[in-house]
Amino acid sequence: MALKNVKTTRSGSKGKGRFVTREEAKTSAKKIRRAEDRKLDTELPGADLRVEGHGSVFLLRPLTDTGREWLTENVANEGWQWLGDALACEPRHVGDVIQGARAFGIKVEG
Repeated sequence: MALKNVKTTRSGSKGKGRFVTREEAKTSAKKIRRAEDRKLDTELPGADLRVEGHGSVFLLRPLTDTGREWLTENVANEGWQWLGDALACEPRHVGDVIQGARAFGIKVEG
């Protein structure tokens, strides 16, 4: 039998939990995602490509259509290297990719 309610504690409730419906949880999650999207939009003015270091792998995340087009046309990759909207790249290749992108006029951050 699937659970229909999730017990949560809200701030200011002094430790008293309340049950929320799945719809309330979905609506809340959507609001959080929208807020995060707006935050990203304000943090990244004008960047076409973001480079994220995650230890043994870097993610090259296009932020604009220009960034995506440049990545797909100029960086050799296999389909499995795409993780969502980001291209996974070995650390040894990141410097060359950044240098090539900047030479083409792509704005890189990270």
